Amino acid sequence: MGLKVLTLIKLPYTLRMKESKEIIAKLKPTNEFSQFNITFYPNSQDYEEYYNPHYPNNSCLFIEIEAVTELYDAGNYKVYDNNDYYHTLEVPEENRKLIFEMLRKKLNSYLQALNEHTKMFWIEDLPMNPLSSTIGKTNQFMFLNANQEVKTSSRFWWKTLDDYQIELEAIGRSIYSIDESIVNKCDQLRVLGHPWRTHLNKAKVALFESQFNEFIIYCSIASESFIKQLTMPKIYGLENDIILKKLVRTGNNKIVDSYYNVILKYIFGKSLEDVNPNLYKGMNTLYQFRNALMHNGEISKKELKKAGYQDEEDLTFSICKNMFESLDETFSTVLEIMESKIK
Repeated sequence: MGLKVLTLIKLPYTLRMKESKEIIAKLKPTNEFSQFNITFYPNSQDYEEYYNPHYPNNSCLFIEIEAVTELYDAGNYKVYDNNDYYHTLEVPEENRKLIFEMLRKKLNSYLQALNEHTKMFWIEDLPMNPLSSTIGKTNQFMFLNANQEVKTSSRFWWKTLDDYQIELEAIGRSIYSIDESIVNKCDQLRVLGHPWRTHLNKAKVALFESQFNEFIIYCSIASESFIKQLTMPKIYGLENDIILKKLVRTGNNKIVDSYYNVILKYIFGKSLEDVNPNLYKGMNTLYQFRNALMHNGEISKKELKKAGYQDEEDLTFSICKNMFESLDETFSTVLEIMESKIK
């Protein structure tokens, strides 16, 4: 029987339109969606709730998707609201998240093509909060029978907002809400300019926006920047050490084995593998994923299986969250190795 999802997405950027009128893109059917239509709306007072007087009328600030998936049966869900226009269905959160993950993946693939064809370089993949499944900044939606006609004039939405910055419980270190003492104290603080901190923070943001490929890249940049900065020969008066020079020269193509194992042990007497083999294994997995992205453009099911994720088809929030926590612990462990040697 299938299931229809109708969702309105507020875009985090503006699309230029030749004319101030609705445009509908009807995408080809796939295994996931037998129907997938995208409506681009102009910035018009006809859509009062979404109208922005600061933008020209031929600007698209929001889109609506009408899609039908045959992977779910509307008959399995109870009616949430039975009104004169629609019989909206109550789809459990777990199923809703899976449906929106499929929808976002297809939508982002289309947006990449739109970026290339229009040369609007600012068109990017739409982020999705993995906790609420909100696509973009605001996501309004309803689920219907697959053959339900959609009336242009009426909508009865469920609405979710991307509020992870408000609702998120602390991950890793505690999150502190600002108060008068904090905002004044920060003027007296100076944060050391470590590039790896910047990329580690970018990785965390990518994690909570379901940008999992970007998450892997940011983590790999952070880990390489961190270990190279920590093992700079001149810090320890070893800039003329012939052996270390050779290790550094040959180590650039094998960051994990060369730096987190051999060079770390040469300078400090212990390696990450010596101290915590599980963290060392986690670093190898990170670079295995990073290399897959750099060389193949994706992380295959084979790569996931090799890393121990036999039941996964793609990277997930859970996998990436575990990797982030492992990387954070790796940095702490390596710093402890350094500090113990210096003492």
